[in-house]
Amino acid sequence: MVILLVIAALYLLRGFLFYRIYQKAHANGWKAFVLILGELTLLKMVGRPAWWIVFLFIPGIGFFFLVILLVELLRCFGKFYIWQQVFGVLFALVYLPILGFSKKEVFHGPKYVQEHDKQSPVVAWMVAFLAFLVFPMLLAKVFYPAYGIVTPSSEETLLVGDYIGVPRFFASTKLQNNDMAVFYYPREESAEVSMFKETWVKRCIAIPGDTMEIIDRKVFINKKELAMPPTAEAAYRVSIDKKNAAGTAMYDEISNYMSAANPMQALNAQPIPKPPMLPNGSLTALKKLGIDADPSIGDIRRSIADMHDEAIFEMLMTTAASEKLKTIPGIKKVEIATQAKGDTLEGRLFPNVPGLAWTKDFYGPIYVPKRGDHIPMNLQNYYIYQRAIRDYEKNPGFALADDRITVLMDGKPIKEYEMKMDYYFVMGDNRDNSEDSRHIGFIPQDNIIGKASYILYSIDRAAPWYQKFRWGRVFRDI
Repeated sequence: MVILLVIAALYLLRGFLFYRIYQKAHANGWKAFVLILGELTLLKMVGRPAWWIVFLFIPGIGFFFLVILLVELLRCFGKFYIWQQVFGVLFALVYLPILGFSKKEVFHGPKYVQEHDKQSPVVAWMVAFLAFLVFPMLLAKVFYPAYGIVTPSSEETLLVGDYIGVPRFFASTKLQNNDMAVFYYPREESAEVSMFKETWVKRCIAIPGDTMEIIDRKVFINKKELAMPPTAEAAYRVSIDKKNAAGTAMYDEISNYMSAANPMQALNAQPIPKPPMLPNGSLTALKKLGIDADPSIGDIRRSIADMHDEAIFEMLMTTAASEKLKTIPGIKKVEIATQAKGDTLEGRLFPNVPGLAWTKDFYGPIYVPKRGDHIPMNLQNYYIYQRAIRDYEKNPGFALADDRITVLMDGKPIKEYEMKMDYYFVMGDNRDNSEDSRHIGFIPQDNIIGKASYILYSIDRAAPWYQKFRWGRVFRDI
């Protein structure tokens, strides 16, 4: 559905850009909006053969030939200087309507070009090639930049190697609940957007003014349960039966792979070659369920127990995958791994309030502040909002008094603070393998880049060269 909308939008844009140009070339303007007919009309206008249309629909090559046609079109308007052609291609979205609507601009046609342009055809092709290299980068940077996914924190919604599109031109950076947020990682030293900041992608769980709480892994927003995305992953304890052949084979293959993935047991130890996945082996069967043993993904996280007749591993997977896993020979039990209240084995979480027994699966309630909120300054709220107030809103004088109870602003006690920005609470869909707002706190509005709308394309870096491009993920909705 998305790809059809994108194609429709592109042809509407083309129609707007070329409508008056087609009319100046004595062609019907409406043809600029029509697939194939519009291409054939443009080829005829610039004096190129109709069979060139084949090249226009080949990915990559098609864009290069489109740039060539733009250069030829500019020449038909008498733009023979190289700088005119480069400028016309790079800023085509502005320049083409000028050519079409300006009364001073005249379409002379290909015969005029042959008689008056003494420039070598090679030069025109070189101009086209230069513009071909620069134009996509300029277009993407300004209108629709792509951001690559480099960590598995949002699997299976987003995979490592996915490149997502984030519209920026005329697009709002305001997010809604459940949007996939693209944002700059908030460093303590500054909340300002910077080219040196890391770009992260997480799901926007709570927006400004929401109260968020996690109870037994379930997320509640303003006391209403937020549906878990079907592609979200969680940690499961998987028991493998070592008393039968299938279980023993799975145990051996997983153990060998994990040993090779973590070889540096001693100083200067040599890496152990990673064993290949057997076509009909256990690891391949698990990967088909979305449980990838590759270290860059880490779905098989660790060994929990290794006994004579049973081995227990912690694995990350979707709910659907957990049900299918139970049917695989050699699997004894599959149960979700929940971190109980007060369990501090996973380390400290935001906001690190003394005596607060929150865990990643029992968290909150916590209020996400919005601009204009007057936050009471008690001790707990000091710890919850201190980073937002001190670092993001630039109040270095925000601190606790020597009694460790009274909240100060520039040395003076305060009873409340008025928030100057909106904030968001984000979480990765791979809930048990994600550093998110449960660890780093609120994301300020200034750091929000936008909403990830869909996957542009996807590359599987671990696959052989002939399988690297994930065709099924091109223009997929998020």
